[in-house]
Amino acid sequence: MASTIPFWGASLQAPHPLSERDAVLVRSPLSLSSPTSMTAKLLGGLRPLRLKRPSSASWSGGERLGRGSFVIRCEASGARISQQEFTEMAWQGIVSSPEIAKENKHQIVETEHLMKALLEQKNGLARRIFSKAGLDNTRLLDATDKFIQRQPKVIGESSGSMLGRDLEAQINRAREYKKKYGDSFVSIEHLILGFSDDQRFGRQLFRDFQISQQTLKSAVEAIRGRQSVIDQAIDLVDEAAAKLKMEITSKPTALDEINRSVLKLEMEKLSLANDTDRASKDRSNRLEAELSLLKEKQSQLTEQWEHEKSIMTHLQSIKEEISWISVVEISLLELWRH
Repeated sequence: MASTIPFWGASLQAPHPLSERDAVLVRSPLSLSSPTSMTAKLLGGLRPLRLKRPSSASWSGGERLGRGSFVIRCEASGARISQQEFTEMAWQGIVSSPEIAKENKHQIVETEHLMKALLEQKNGLARRIFSKAGLDNTRLLDATDKFIQRQPKVIGESSGSMLGRDLEAQINRAREYKKKYGDSFVSIEHLILGFSDDQRFGRQLFRDFQISQQTLKSAVEAIRGRQSVIDQAIDLVDEAAAKLKMEITSKPTALDEINRSVLKLEMEKLSLANDTDRASKDRSNRLEAELSLLKEKQSQLTEQWEHEKSIMTHLQSIKEEISWISVVEISLLELWRH
């Protein structure tokens, strides 16, 4: 007669009775069937679900931390993952991971779900890093999907997602890389580097693709170096404009942002001019298309701003004339009284 190995949020069906030592208290009556015996092989196959013991952390949803900010509380470990410590794209990858797990009927959110989320970000930094390291993103995504499909699935209605121990460790490694690079936020490159030490999924994935941690670091540093040059150049342009007071009045925020975006994309395109690899050429073509749209919008906003500025200049001139006339009238009135 089959016995049940209970876990938080799910239970596993084994073909023979188990000792009390193998059981953990459950919170949900869900079940997941396993056709193999309760041996070391079975435990190895159930590795993704070992994180449902009480030492794992529950992904209990978002809690607001100020305007536009969220925090994920890991109930069992007491850990907190706050939006405020991540870049926008890194946070997007993290919060997309539970949806990927749910789509695949996984209750525990793990490192493979995060990897898939990062690889599915169109024109994302993760894809650029892997391309720079000589990897094929399509093959990486296929390998990630195959690993996900091999994991046990929860049968029945899930009571919610849970943060896996390996994913929690992955985020902590990313935090360490953030400190190492002296950055203010955990970003995509920190998460990517963290996969090199992921014993669950990432390390073996990189071995299969014959990619070393040093190769990844070199790709990250190459992209970071290029981005740093672009950002520094923009800062120098802004500083020069401020010192020379090139504008009569301040530009609208929307136009200023577009100008900065155009400058940034043009510099990035220029930096790709000597790259001959396919990924760089594809990126250059996408940059050209983005620049075309931005420049059209830039032209429209500039024309509108120049028109509004001329009206304001004219109104200011009229105001000064009115003020001058008023002064003359007052002066004449004072003379008449005397």
